Amino acid sequence: MREIKSLCDALLKTHVQEDQCTNFLLWTLRSIPIGCLHEVCRASGLALEENPDPYGFYAQLSLESSRPDGYIHLSRDEHLIIETKRFPDALDEAQFENHITGAGKEYKLRNCFFLFISGDRKEPLAISKWHALYPGRIGFISWLGLLALFSDLKPQLDAPYAALLREFEIFARYNQLGQLMKISTEETNAFLAAYPTVALYQRAAVERFSKAIRRITERVICNCEELVTLAGELITELPCPYQPLHVKGWHLPGDSAFIFLDIRARQIGLIANGYQNEKEKRDFLPLWEKRLKQLFREDTRLQAFTWIDKDEEDTLADYFKLVPGTSGKSFNPDVLDVFDNYFYWGYLYPLEVEKLDEPFFHTIAADAKELFRKFRSGGELDEIR
Repeated sequence: MREIKSLCDALLKTHVQEDQCTNFLLWTLRSIPIGCLHEVCRASGLALEENPDPYGFYAQLSLESSRPDGYIHLSRDEHLIIETKRFPDALDEAQFENHITGAGKEYKLRNCFFLFISGDRKEPLAISKWHALYPGRIGFISWLGLLALFSDLKPQLDAPYAALLREFEIFARYNQLGQLMKISTEETNAFLAAYPTVALYQRAAVERFSKAIRRITERVICNCEELVTLAGELITELPCPYQPLHVKGWHLPGDSAFIFLDIRARQIGLIANGYQNEKEKRDFLPLWEKRLKQLFREDTRLQAFTWIDKDEEDTLADYFKLVPGTSGKSFNPDVLDVFDNYFYWGYLYPLEVEKLDEPFFHTIAADAKELFRKFRSGGELDEIR
């Protein structure tokens, strides 16, 4: 049994991914107000009494015939045994039964509580059975339920503690806690059989969509004459390939705009870049307040977007995300959490493969000219002619 006192204890002293997830949770619970642990226990169905004494947080408790993932020493006479699984349908009933039996022999059953955390969306039947046998002493919470609870607790905590919960959310999403699925033998074989065809079509799709973005980009650059240039290489990763652009006279020196294609939403986007970090945000907000937000409000076709990072959200890929309800509205991005780190605005078009032709590309190029003309901050020329 090893006490979890630091991040080093939690992450560096084991290389087993599931153990790292449990240990990081133990370190987080140790580092935030103890009332948060009580909230987790209540949400799990455990009837723990609050105890102001310091708790001990440990990994890999050794019992007679099993080794639970986590152990919290609540008081001299109370013990919380924790078992975690990253996947759904992963409960090992014999293992959990050994936890109950072993802890009962070690500490007396009346002094023990047991918590199961997993990728299951609802409580496993075996846990429900034990819950009936030992009311208030067997608890369950899913990873998604735990993350939702932490999200509710964040606004109630001081900033340093809220930041720790935010770090756990990022860690959990990186490890796909609550997002993993169990795949059967039949499904695995079906995947193996289909993969060569899927891979072939994916390569062909990347080429076709990349070609479409290049053609749109060419039309935009030509239509805007010498004020628009490439700001970097075309990013071809599915499901959202995109091309960054630079607009002369834009308020940012680097990426001014993006043309993207989202195959999941079946949409093509032309968007202007407001900000992508805190410094850019501070510089941009006065410009938005002074002039740009009124221009945005007047054009009801314009919509606002944010960027979704696959390491911070429940998604497997990065992409530009439409924020609904913004078109035709006057608002301050600074007061909306969805725009904390990123803010874009622009036009959306349906992705219809049979209409990826010159008239469609010309429409986007004409919109680009108008978008950049209205929202440029200045430069050598006052407008795009």
